[in-house]
Amino acid sequence: MEESVVNTVRDAHGNVVQAGTIHGGVHFGPPPPFRVDPWRAAPAPLPGDPARQPSLLLGAAGEVVPFGGRDDELRELAAWRDATPGLSVLLLHGPGGQGKTRLAARFAALSADAGWSVFAARDSPGPPTSPEGDVLVVVDYADRWPYRHLTALVERLAEGAGRARVLLVARTAGWWQAVAGRAEHLGLHVDALPLGPLGEPDRPAAFAAARDRFGEVLGAPTADGPPTSLAGRAFGSVLTVHMAALVTVMEARERTTGVPTDPEGMAAYLLRREYRGWRELVERGEGFRTAPDELARIVAAAVVTGPVPAARGDALLAALGLPATAARDHRACYPPHDPGDVLEPLYPDRLAEDFLALLLPGHRARGFDAEPWTAPLLARVATLAPGGAPANRRVVTALAAAAERWPHVAAHLADLLRAEPAVAVREGGAALEALAACPVDPAALTAVEACFPPGPDVDLDVGMAAVAERVVGDDPDRLRALGRRLAAAGRLEDAVRAAWRAVADLADPADALTDLGEWLTALGHREQGLACTRRAVATAAEPARALANLSAQLAGLGLRSEAVEAGERAVARHRALDGRSTDLARVLADVGRALAEVGRAEEATAHLREAVALFAAAGERPALAAALTGLAETASDSGPAGGPDSGPAGGPGSRAGIGWAGGSAGGSAEAVDAARTAVGLARDLVRRNSRAHRPLLARSLAALGGLTRDPVTAAEAVDRWRELAAEHPRAHLPSLADALVTLGGLTTGDAAEHALDEAIRGYRRLSAVNPLPHERRLLSAVAALAALRPDARRWRPRDGRSPDTDALFNRGVRAARAGRPRRARRHYLRAARAGHAYAMVNLGHLGPPAAAERWWRAAVDRGVTSALLLLGALCEEQGRLAEAKDWYHRGALAGAPDAMVRLARLLAAGGDDVAAQGWFEAVAATGDVAGDHGLGALLLDQGTPDRAEPHLTRAAEFGHLDAAVLLGDLLARRGDGERARHWYRRAAAAGHEDARRRLAGAPPPPPPPDRHPVVGAARELDIPAFEVSGVGAVDLAAALLDRHADELVAAGDLAGARDVYLEEARRHRVLLAGRAVPVSPRMADALTFHLATALTRAGSLAGRLRSPAALEHTAEGLALFRGLGDADLRVRSSLAQCLRIYAAVRIARGAEWDEACAAARESVDLLTALADEAPDAFTREADLSRQTLALCLEHRP
Repeated sequence: MEESVVNTVRDAHGNVVQAGTIHGGVHFGPPPPFRVDPWRAAPAPLPGDPARQPSLLLGAAGEVVPFGGRDDELRELAAWRDATPGLSVLLLHGPGGQGKTRLAARFAALSADAGWSVFAARDSPGPPTSPEGDVLVVVDYADRWPYRHLTALVERLAEGAGRARVLLVARTAGWWQAVAGRAEHLGLHVDALPLGPLGEPDRPAAFAAARDRFGEVLGAPTADGPPTSLAGRAFGSVLTVHMAALVTVMEARERTTGVPTDPEGMAAYLLRREYRGWRELVERGEGFRTAPDELARIVAAAVVTGPVPAARGDALLAALGLPATAARDHRACYPPHDPGDVLEPLYPDRLAEDFLALLLPGHRARGFDAEPWTAPLLARVATLAPGGAPANRRVVTALAAAAERWPHVAAHLADLLRAEPAVAVREGGAALEALAACPVDPAALTAVEACFPPGPDVDLDVGMAAVAERVVGDDPDRLRALGRRLAAAGRLEDAVRAAWRAVADLADPADALTDLGEWLTALGHREQGLACTRRAVATAAEPARALANLSAQLAGLGLRSEAVEAGERAVARHRALDGRSTDLARVLADVGRALAEVGRAEEATAHLREAVALFAAAGERPALAAALTGLAETASDSGPAGGPDSGPAGGPGSRAGIGWAGGSAGGSAEAVDAARTAVGLARDLVRRNSRAHRPLLARSLAALGGLTRDPVTAAEAVDRWRELAAEHPRAHLPSLADALVTLGGLTTGDAAEHALDEAIRGYRRLSAVNPLPHERRLLSAVAALAALRPDARRWRPRDGRSPDTDALFNRGVRAARAGRPRRARRHYLRAARAGHAYAMVNLGHLGPPAAAERWWRAAVDRGVTSALLLLGALCEEQGRLAEAKDWYHRGALAGAPDAMVRLARLLAAGGDDVAAQGWFEAVAATGDVAGDHGLGALLLDQGTPDRAEPHLTRAAEFGHLDAAVLLGDLLARRGDGERARHWYRRAAAAGHEDARRRLAGAPPPPPPPDRHPVVGAARELDIPAFEVSGVGAVDLAAALLDRHADELVAAGDLAGARDVYLEEARRHRVLLAGRAVPVSPRMADALTFHLATALTRAGSLAGRLRSPAALEHTAEGLALFRGLGDADLRVRSSLAQCLRIYAAVRIARGAEWDEACAAARESVDLLTALADEAPDAFTREADLSRQTLALCLEHRP
């Protein structure tokens, strides 16, 4: 490895000028908060008598036991390393003791052999480095690094020209989103690799290898096998297996107290010998003078402080009442990695945590006395003033980790937190996350929660939400506060659930309803969000905040004039309350955007400037970035185009109009500066909490790209919005489409066409859901694409828009709002006769049904999707159900969820439950809870309330009030009055009249009668009978075919049974490819599951028949099961069975033994984990897989 030769000087401002970095060159800049050293390939030397310090035999640095196993993980790491050019970041994470550090070291050595330059990053200041070529940087204990240090490391490596890989090694992954977000926004590839438990079949071999190596090092006689069974979770880590091996060897050598059989007893055994080693050093009289008790204090302190520079260590020991001279003896026992440091911790970490647990009173381990000084010492480290505290102290984190294995530690941690609750907050977000996950007294967590800052804090939000979730209980005020913590952490769905729970029991729910309206809208449930906010405005004693949210939501729905009106009311009320508050600033920002969209640019700019000044004075960075972005958008050609809307939103029967045409202002230097500042703020926020602030960064990038006419920035905005839209399409698809239009205007040729094509597809989906704000943008995007295509005439919009017809249409809008329908009709008629499609839609609202149908048909011919729904509703009102179905079907095929819901209801009313269920499931798959409500209602009508309940619950949780009442009715009929009242209270708080009547004593309606008279008669006679549809029908058909195949096998007809399964597979393929009835994701998963099952069983039977097709069938089934993921228990168990059959087929072929053994081993691991959860169900299956694995290992060449 090439040595680093560095000459460093500082300029007058403290910056570093460095010549001769790792691979030469000059670097100028501030000193980095980290250093990068060449990887130390050689293992750390062992002491002369290693038996005195068992910890050094177990530590990763000594590499005493040769690395073995983890072949799959090494292959994944190598594939990640060799895959893409540029910089890539991967997190390797897993519980303590799983062998993460050893795996990383092995990968580092293999990478060095493959020609990579390998480095270790340390979280302490050092000279800048500029590595060149292919570089791998390993960051152990990455979860202990401050966010800014990790992101600085990633940014520094991103400046290089070659391939670079950053491998982060950590126990937990909750902190990862911030670093991953920063890396993603630098355009880097990020990934995570969880390190699972050591498989049970691999444990005996790991034990034997460790036992033999420890015996060799210690000169011990041959030891026996493990002291206890290595099965179960207790020995799922490499470290606990190695501890068992070391204890076995040491006891064979010494023959003293007997071998303990559990990991905690083994830890006590080994640490007693560590203590004895210290005592022997004193007794030998070779200059080692620190008594074991005193050294134990320093070791305990080092566990929670980590290594520090020598001068800092002396001061720290003095503050703890320990002699500085003892640091020399501690250093002799535990040599630091950096020669200038002291207080190197005891390793491995898990053993160090066990050491703290054994020192604290309350454990039951034999032969290890607790020490009364331990708790006060730890409290002293935790409460040191910031100037005297180590930068990375981890008292709370270490005790929380120990408490997961040692119950008494939780009580000591609770005592510390009750006395000094702020220490957990000072240790940071990672400590709060660890604390929330450990079994500590909730009263202590409540004390910690009381020390939280009152508002959001990007460094703490994730941890604060986790703690608040643990202690919330049923108090509605605490639930409301929890919702806000969860929202700040980016967990909006959980925030909605918490707020709904609060709404049900708050005396004044207006504030919580306001929160709900905001969060439901952010998740794309705009109708439910608007309903909550309108209710909050109507019931709040002070509706200022609710009015502000109402303004923002109306603007998002395209109702800009209503938005401005509500916003101006909100501004007036906030000015009366407090003319300098951040609440006023938020309203000013929202109203400013609404004013800009109706063409009142000067007023908009004034509002936004005032909002920026208020947010800057308050130091509210997220809100400041959003307001700056809004200021930029008012002058940006890239901002959303539009103008005043036509009036209130409405359903198919509404008489609302559609909208008018508007324009946008040009750019300015002020706007560009605002956008650049917003982007900088947003990037910093994303570093700290990617989940919460990614939309803000995407929006500010879109504004900056449009203002500066920079296609690179605009493309980054598109990439960010695309990622967000993939997660929450209802919430973020509109912004993605807008950003694509901007990108299309800044590029040329194919790039421009592709961007506009994608935008048009997005707008079509959006227009089908909510035409008001999106159809005009769709047609504008089509017009832009038409200008680029040689066949422009084919792409030219058919809506008849022109400056003249737009002017006529807008006059009609103004007249309708002024209450002058006859004048409005005259303007609309002139525009419609000139071909203006939206004038046709509005004319239909103003005329009699026959004229409405004629105008809406004409609008459909000109591409207005929303007119399909209007025609369907009109035909349904007139009883023309077949025609209504046809119009709804066309709307559903165009992607309109409202049309899907109405079509499904008509189909269900006509008895076609299977098709109805398919459409309801299709709606639910889009994220629209109307699909879950419809599906729940359908299942209730079928007499299957247990299947209906989860769908109604989901819809109710996201604000569907009718679903909440149906759910309450279901629970009331079941006799669960308390839960029923809970849902009634939720709906009543949001204004639902039926819910209020239920709470006043009105009984729920009786359950629906059985749909088929035979089913009803059978149930009256206690004969089992049920109706099925959809997924239930697929499951039932598969069960019947299984029974038929089993009968054929029992009769000896293996070929016949195989053919039954192959025919079932053929039919499932047909269904999966069909178009007659929509296949929802849930139905597709069910069909895929049964297809995979049929192929697996066909493969098993083909194997028994010696057919060469056996491998083809089982391999295809295996691929299908893997594609279904591992979230479902049924899928995991079936995958394990398929793996066993696949291995058996391979064994029978007598070839490809490695693949056969790998499949059998994976089957054993899956079924062992399942057997831990449900022994009765899976123990026999696990035994069969073990037999298959044993057979494979026995016969493998």
